[in-house]
Amino acid sequence: MHASECTTSPNIRSEAALGGSITFLSLSGAVGKPLTFWIYAVFGLIAFAFTWFLVPETRGKRLEQIETYWEQGRTWSDQGRPTEPEPRRSA
Repeated sequence: MHASECTTSPNIRSEAALGGSITFLSLSGAVGKPLTFWIYAVFGLIAFAFTWFLVPETRGKRLEQIETYWEQGRTWSDQGRPTEPEPRRSA
């Protein structure tokens, strides 16, 4: 992994948390706290559904297979069968 890849996920999470904290007071003042929490809950469910249906399971897949998956329009070339990772070689 490159350093930029290691920092992308925490950066996205912190921006999402910041967005939630910035909008909470103005949103709760406009529509009330119960509706504000329901709005956040709906966004959470949408995020869960997105992850469940659109993010593939990559356990047992090699990086090359995952890259091919995205290049081929979200289809596994090996019909989704997991492959055994190559054994580590001692140096």
